[in-house]
Amino acid sequence: MATPTKKPISALTDMAELKRLLANEGTASQRKQINRKDLTDHLVSKVRGQDEAIGQVASAVFAGYAKQKRSRPVATFLFVGPPGVGKTETAKALAEHLFGSDKDMLVLNGAEYQHADEGVMKLVGAGPAYKGSEQGGTLTRPMFGKKERVILFDEIEKMNPRCYDVLLSLLQDGYVVEGGSNKRADFTSSVVLMTSNLDHDKCANIAQSVTEIEARTAAYKEHFNARGFARPEILDRIPDIVYFKPLAVEVLAEVVVQKIQALASEYGIALEHVEPMAAYRLLDSVMKGQGGIRAIMQTAERRLGPDFADLSSQKIATAVVVWREDRLQAVAGTSVAPTQIQPTASSPSEMPTQQQ
Repeated sequence: MATPTKKPISALTDMAELKRLLANEGTASQRKQINRKDLTDHLVSKVRGQDEAIGQVASAVFAGYAKQKRSRPVATFLFVGPPGVGKTETAKALAEHLFGSDKDMLVLNGAEYQHADEGVMKLVGAGPAYKGSEQGGTLTRPMFGKKERVILFDEIEKMNPRCYDVLLSLLQDGYVVEGGSNKRADFTSSVVLMTSNLDHDKCANIAQSVTEIEARTAAYKEHFNARGFARPEILDRIPDIVYFKPLAVEVLAEVVVQKIQALASEYGIALEHVEPMAAYRLLDSVMKGQGGIRAIMQTAERRLGPDFADLSSQKIATAVVVWREDRLQAVAGTSVAPTQIQPTASSPSEMPTQQQ
């Protein structure tokens, strides 16, 4: 049998085109394609009452992914506004839509990087001469396994200013060099978010008085520069500063029911109904503390978690949330029919008013 003649590689494929594709990380059809409407719809379904902020985020992410070449992150944002209004929820929803799961979000809490040298070493890893250098950094090492992520620097104002040097490299060059391995962690396929609760009253004033987005962003930067929040070169490399406003009480009411439903599902229980008075009492307790969405979830879990756990242990599949015996309760769905709560002298008929 004759030995097959091997064709030269140049005859088997167009090497010039292959090199071009490798250099560009694929053709337009191979790059991640983002539908702006689908992204917006997903974010709005997850984050209530922040349509303007969501629109700004979706537009910037859409534009970032449309680029054929990137030397910096897909998009970079600073989210400002009071706590518990959807900043972190937006980060989770972005990770879900862009990468399939909120597990693809890398969260770095600013409070854990308050010390200069220790904070920098924790982010990028210890140098070769230090013990534990093979472990890498909390920012760099996860990127070697998967570079498509949402990177969330939560409460960035608590981070030591020395750590901003790392952030500057990420935003300016699109990569950070790890200390121990000396390898580059690539962030050009990631979305970078920073959140801050700093001066949210002043941010609210700017949002109300400056309507044009570019002018508003410039006003935020001017304020934060004067405040000494970060070096000007850091703020200069954040193209989008997005304000998340305090939530209207009607939106919080929707979130109450949404969060109770999510909590029930964690115990494998389908929620049939939430009595209006039960939702009101939960919302009222949170509003008095001005805690926002995060406080709603914590309060719901503290008050309803044991009941859902009991129902789950009894293999009960459905539940109704009620206000009984002066407390919030979750009871078996088949044992209680939804009731229409009539307001009484001690049971206000209006939802509590949020203090701005």
